[in-house]
Amino acid sequence: MFKILAKFAFRMYNYKVNSPKKLGKEKTKNSIRKEKMTLKSYIWGMRIVTLFSIIGLSMIVYYVDPDSSGLIGKVLFYLVLFFVFSGIFNLLLLWLRRKMTTNETAPANVGLSLRQGILLAILAVGLLVLQSFRILVWWDGLLLLAGVFLIELYFLSRN
Repeated sequence: MFKILAKFAFRMYNYKVNSPKKLGKEKTKNSIRKEKMTLKSYIWGMRIVTLFSIIGLSMIVYYVDPDSSGLIGKVLFYLVLFFVFSGIFNLLLLWLRRKMTTNETAPANVGLSLRQGILLAILAVGLLVLQSFRILVWWDGLLLLAGVFLIELYFLSRN
């Protein structure tokens, strides 16, 4: 669902209506040109997706009873919690990178922030799932952290 929403937001901001210039006999209102998505529009899209995820999480917490809903309610809760965490971590990492680097390198770090935000969300939700099964001990947490770290090292070594 997160990938679908991200693709939709990217496509929405990827196409923009031309400014009213004369392009011959063609009408400018219907002509569309392809532009790159700006960092500002990406951040606003992530804010909106994160806000919808937070609203969905609050609705699940308020309306779904974990005892009577069974496995479906718990999976839905952890899935929406993953979207909330990935959005929050992504926005937080983007903000940190914009503060630490110049404005020219900030758009290049969008993919890195998205990947690391998703990996941090996997770590957080994984720890919560292990705790909900009452099997979380410190070495299981370290193993999950090492797994996420190895995935990040794989992506970093590809570049």
